[in-house]
Amino acid sequence: RSPRGTVGWVAQELVNLSAAAAANVPVTNDVPAAPKPVAAAPAAAPAVAASSDAARIAMKFIGARYVYGGASPSGFDCSGLTSYVYRQLGVYLPHKASAQFSTQYGRKVGFNELAPGDLVFFANTAGRGITHVAIYVGNGMMVSANTPRTGVQYVSIHGAYWRSHYAGAIRPYR
Repeated sequence: RSPRGTVGWVAQELVNLSAAAAANVPVTNDVPAAPKPVAAAPAAAPAVAASSDAARIAMKFIGARYVYGGASPSGFDCSGLTSYVYRQLGVYLPHKASAQFSTQYGRKVGFNELAPGDLVFFANTAGRGITHVAIYVGNGMMVSANTPRTGVQYVSIHGAYWRSHYAGAIRPYR
């Protein structure tokens, strides 16, 4: 639990603790389920990227620094995070949220159709128009690079702020 009350999890294989430290660290097996794979697209539809792979990659960067214009593990801004994650899957997206919100890069999906790996877009968060993008990872959660103070976070898409600025979603093509 962070000082602000946010609860998070770290995979055991990513942590090395001394026996003394481990005795003081709470452990739980009550961890949210991994995102479910997305069903294959119909043969006539353009292929979409392996969404659960994008969600898995994005989750690795929770806690990373926010850097304006950043598009690497040393620091991300919102569209830098999404373009970096999808580049790992061979999908090249522009480094601008408003440019990523285009059927040139994927098909639009409704809010109730969101699947892990979908790009979710928000309007009027830092100016007019599409100003923010994040990666939906399932179970109502997204990975989002917000500000230098918060960095890359695992946050609920159902929060009042995000719902009031929600603009749509894109499921990227391969």
